[in-house]
Amino acid sequence: MALGARGAVDAVGGLRKFLSLAEVGGHGKGALMILVAAFTLSCCRWRQHPDLALRLVLATYAGGLASSLIKALVTRVRPRNALLGDGVYALDTFGRALLSPDASQTSASVLMSFPSGHAAVAAGLAAALCHLAPHGRWLFIGLALMACLQRLVGGAHYLSDVCFGAALGLLGAALILPSQRPLHQQRLP
Repeated sequence: MALGARGAVDAVGGLRKFLSLAEVGGHGKGALMILVAAFTLSCCRWRQHPDLALRLVLATYAGGLASSLIKALVTRVRPRNALLGDGVYALDTFGRALLSPDASQTSASVLMSFPSGHAAVAAGLAAALCHLAPHGRWLFIGLALMACLQRLVGGAHYLSDVCFGAALGLLGAALILPSQRPLHQQRLP
């Protein structure tokens, strides 16, 4: 039985390591590196569509910016820093009431759980990459989902934080990206 428990612990540790690699898609600098690589590898004629690169960057970061603005207004204790137990409801996590005593001396980020900026950037990046290269959409969506799952497994966010952040990222991308792909990317009859 102990060997089975150890195997489960090893599997969880392996999953955490694997998911930690996905965080790059939700981190600002990582997303920029991915966009630069996508621009470089793309067959897009940037001189014919100079605004497309700017739109892709803005679509990636719009949700993250909105997330940062909301975090400045809304206080929510991160799961790893909260005293969670029986009788605690989701709304109880807003404010400082559940902040664990050992977390009170750390940075202000322990109170910035809602919404997830990483999820917003990951979703915005996935939308931008899907716009640029629609044939890779399942890969981009999968990577964004992994980045969101990493935020949950790491105890940085609640499911509602991640869902709201991803929704912000998708909304920001929808507002910025053109409704049609550039002419050079459209299929000819």
